[in-house]
Amino acid sequence: MRQSAQQCPLCRMLLTRFHFGDERDSIEETGVGFVTIFQGQELNLIVYYFGQLGDGGWEFLETSASLNFERLSEEQKGSLQNSKGSPSVALQAWTVPVINDSLQRIKGWLASQSPSVSLTKEFPTRLLRLEPGAVFPSVRLVNIKDGNISHAPYATLSHCWGGHQPICLKTGSFSSFTQQIPFESLPRTFGDAVEATLALGLSWLWIDSLCIIQDSEDDWLRESEQMDTVYSQAYVNLAATSSRNSSGGLFPKSGVLKQSCILQTTWTGIESGTIMVYDENSFIREVATSPLNNRGWVFQERVLAPRTIHFTHHQIWWTTNDSLDVYVDSFPTSIQHLLADVQWESRKEAMLPPVLWRVPDETNYSGAWRMYVRGYSKTALTKPSDKLIALAGIAKMFANVYGLQETDYLAGLWRQNLVRELLWAIFIRHSGSRPDLYRAPSWSWASTDGEVWDPSSEELTSETTILQANVCTVNGSFGPVKHGFIVLKGPLVPVELCYHAEGSDAGGIDIFQTVTIHNNSKTTLLGALDVHTDFKQSNRGRFYIGVFHEGKRSGILRCGLLLRRTIERGEFTRVGFVNLNSVISEAWEESISVGHSMLDESESLQYDAESGFHTYRIV
Repeated sequence: MRQSAQQCPLCRMLLTRFHFGDERDSIEETGVGFVTIFQGQELNLIVYYFGQLGDGGWEFLETSASLNFERLSEEQKGSLQNSKGSPSVALQAWTVPVINDSLQRIKGWLASQSPSVSLTKEFPTRLLRLEPGAVFPSVRLVNIKDGNISHAPYATLSHCWGGHQPICLKTGSFSSFTQQIPFESLPRTFGDAVEATLALGLSWLWIDSLCIIQDSEDDWLRESEQMDTVYSQAYVNLAATSSRNSSGGLFPKSGVLKQSCILQTTWTGIESGTIMVYDENSFIREVATSPLNNRGWVFQERVLAPRTIHFTHHQIWWTTNDSLDVYVDSFPTSIQHLLADVQWESRKEAMLPPVLWRVPDETNYSGAWRMYVRGYSKTALTKPSDKLIALAGIAKMFANVYGLQETDYLAGLWRQNLVRELLWAIFIRHSGSRPDLYRAPSWSWASTDGEVWDPSSEELTSETTILQANVCTVNGSFGPVKHGFIVLKGPLVPVELCYHAEGSDAGGIDIFQTVTIHNNSKTTLLGALDVHTDFKQSNRGRFYIGVFHEGKRSGILRCGLLLRRTIERGEFTRVGFVNLNSVISEAWEESISVGHSMLDESESLQYDAESGFHTYRIV
């Protein structure tokens, strides 16, 4: 099949869609057969093949996949022939002419799709100056802010570092880099990025490992906080989307699909004609769920960059965050419209949250921010300590777009709607314990590792108020956090909890058997622990529920935060999130009616008997 895929577009598409498991490299070419089924707008194919087993034997196996198709009119077939030549030539190697052909088309697209938003007029501290050469391009480091460069359109590179980084800027190499960086010393991804940048008519390129001094903590921290400038002001972002490290390159070795898959159908019982076969999920598979877009730093890069070119194993995709358009190089212009709706839907689902370039909804900026947090929390970081700094660029631009102050940013949350933003939960825990190195207060989602989600889609309100919120950071509000706390006033109910591990779900749902302290009434609560080690001692203990939220329309108590005391008076740490019920609310209301606090005097900072509210601190 791999041999057939060199010329057959359908085989090429199938090879990328089928999952052959561990036997993929040992498929017998003569042992492959197809069953084709048309259903609606889907082309369902089943492949039967022989796979070699571990003991050397062979087994008859099967796998399946679905592709999509569109019947073409005579006009569309004619346009296809005129725009791309013979559809039978489906695969072209990544030779220089093919690369340049694609990049020249993208160059024209970039010229016609200038971003309409420019939030700053700053440039990165350093850029790589590129010049064509007789054999290899010339590459050197230039300190932009020390020169007289007023306008320097530049490209950026998004890439996976992988394991070993062959070359990077260090204090000792700074001087030599300003003279010359030997092109042959660059890893394949960097070299491809240099050639692509020059082919697009640009002379400047930003690569993190070559423009940030990697052995200087001060320089790394200062430059890391400027990612909003670096990526938002770039002319274009080049993404090594399918490469797992710096040696993978931009341009795939196997070849690129340069023609659409066009078939003449003559099956019995099926209307004959010409169809175009495509995969409506190709963007999700090749771009959205690629190795690159699983990285935490890259989440920020793709949100901030106004235009991105994604180089994948089989195609080139280019996207714009101004109009949320998606383009793919392998489909002729004459039939691009057939995929417009499909690719838009795929991208909308896969690349949420929405980009910052769009006109903001000032009435729901908190909801928009929670979407960013959830998307970011799904990604991975090589250094967990980068949790907040890898989001600093988005936070800075978010503040700019929505007119927020730098001091409004509190360890990944915003002061203006802080009570609501405290209501986050961990949907999928990536770790059973909190990080060894402190990086955020327990009330911030950044203090944990896992996928963050908003546990309530209902519009909520809370009687809890924030009296004070303070976060101490390194190098500005968007930098790493040293410590922080909030002081609140509102309901606070003590409970005895027994954690039922056997009934809890690995996906984030935890079950607690609860006994309220005030009236000994019993109930069962559902919630989500931030980490399981909060219950490592006998799975039971005295905890507290605070920051109550209720439905804005129904007035019914919905949810709150699970807290645990520290050794300080009136001070707590967050343990998790819980859904509440009438038993909890009735216990609290009963304590108010009798004018009696359910807490000892030492358990809160202050008690207001009239409202039944406690003042307390969360760290």
